[in-house]
Amino acid sequence: MSAMETRPTRRLLFILPQEPPSPPPVLDSITRRMCAAFRQATQSEYGYGGVHVCGCGAISSSSDHFLPDGSMTNSLCIHYVAHHRTAVSTEELGIIAAFGWGEADPNDRELLGPAFIAAGTRRLVERSIGHAALKVLCASGPDVQGFCAQLRSENSERRQGAEQLLAMLQFFSHRMEAFSAALDRLKLDAVTWGDESLRLPVWNRAAWLVPMIELLRGSYDDCRERRRLAFHFRYLRSHGAVIPQELIKLNETTDEHLKAAVSLAIQGLSGD
Repeated sequence: MSAMETRPTRRLLFILPQEPPSPPPVLDSITRRMCAAFRQATQSEYGYGGVHVCGCGAISSSSDHFLPDGSMTNSLCIHYVAHHRTAVSTEELGIIAAFGWGEADPNDRELLGPAFIAAGTRRLVERSIGHAALKVLCASGPDVQGFCAQLRSENSERRQGAEQLLAMLQFFSHRMEAFSAALDRLKLDAVTWGDESLRLPVWNRAAWLVPMIELLRGSYDDCRERRRLAFHFRYLRSHGAVIPQELIKLNETTDEHLKAAVSLAIQGLSGD
């Protein structure tokens, strides 16, 4: 058969469901046949720069997977038939029903149910922001479970807000001592400040500006550390907000390193 006559590879379950997952998975012959087939699949040697992200937060691998008959699928195929059955077409359900590679019961990692994803998100948050920042989050802002839930929210605006707050917490997770010292110099109570700045679903970005500017004007042995701080001002950008006068005045400095960092902070806040 010539290259022109070669049949294209059949693609199976390349879908992006947006509806909530069914809490109890559908564990019938379809799911078990899909599981058995996927366990016999071979993974592509290539990978992609991106991944499939289901509406419920389940994330695929960056590779394709080839079933025994050569059909191409992705690592969320079992999740889709178990938790998003209504999003799978009748045609694809028929194809899976005809699989002849046996049946197998999927495990939690293959199913990627809501509880499994929630636990994974919590581990990510706990690992990425560290004990000190996590303690602040628990004492002053939303509970970790609520924070994790917003990271998986189907509302893109709320999810983005949580992701931006996570980026701030990740940055300060190794700088909590310096940040606490800045709050003390400003005579800001940490718990009161946290109640404003960490409250979800809409955390107060403006509450971060005063301590961030205080840290920006501090002394640094490594100017790159100040620039890293300035970079995070972009997460404090909000519609209609004005650039603080303290930051504008700080931009008048003759210190070249400080001026460069302040300019970066202003660009981040303005979106320029």
